[in-house]
Amino acid sequence: MVIYKSNRKNINYKSRYIDSAPFRGIKISEKTRIEKLTLLEKCLALQELLPENVAFSHSTAIYLLNIGTPWGIDTDEIIHLTIINNKKRIRRPNVKTHYIKIKPTEKIPIIKINGLRVVAPELLWFSMVRELTLQESVVLGSLFVSNNHELTTLKKISNFVNTRYNCNGHKLALKQLKQIIVGTDSPMETRIHTQIKKFGLPNFQPNYPICIDDEIIMLADGALPDKKICFEYDGREFHSEPAKMISDKRKRSLVFKAGWSVIVLTYEDYLNPQKYIHIIEELLE
Repeated sequence: MVIYKSNRKNINYKSRYIDSAPFRGIKISEKTRIEKLTLLEKCLALQELLPENVAFSHSTAIYLLNIGTPWGIDTDEIIHLTIINNKKRIRRPNVKTHYIKIKPTEKIPIIKINGLRVVAPELLWFSMVRELTLQESVVLGSLFVSNNHELTTLKKISNFVNTRYNCNGHKLALKQLKQIIVGTDSPMETRIHTQIKKFGLPNFQPNYPICIDDEIIMLADGALPDKKICFEYDGREFHSEPAKMISDKRKRSLVFKAGWSVIVLTYEDYLNPQKYIHIIEELLE
């Protein structure tokens, strides 16, 4: 798909552009009326009309980062934009604008993703704190600092939050910042760690390497090394593949023989945690 600005002016949007582009002033090729544009394509078209101090944010930015989606994120067609150091409103269909003021000495919190200007992870997390539950705010922050993505660091998030001391959500962000888990690989892993904390149990170390004869046999999703207790979360899709199931069974058998207690968890265990929590409590006695 090719996107470009139209040079023609004063053309009625409804009669001229409705079949070819989502925004007035933009033309696209290789798309027909019956084809539905993806959110990425809509953002690419919209960016042609935006000044440099405007970036995609909130749920739109989370989608563009493609790192996983916290629960509670709106799935509507609204495109979210954040305007930096300007209060000028952008009037476009299905576009919602947000505003932030950055000091001249501060770095402009914008990164590039697939050619699009997107707010930096630190600003994105701060913007979503009041829109998500505590658990899902922790999930989002943990995704940003996860081993798989490493989009930012906990220190960078903390430094940015400290610059927002006079903004709405600052105190809440400081509170939730302490809960972010560094080292998890998926939203469900983070939710399990958060759930274990909620029941007052010790913090499990995420992605802990369990070694036998100086060889790493398994990276446990969570572990208490001094107690030789670990848990593994089996997702519905990834861990249901036959080859993966055989590999997991072999690794867990070796770890069990080495004296570890291995607790295998599923989504159903997350929904009804009392049983696995009780097992951990008994192992800790």
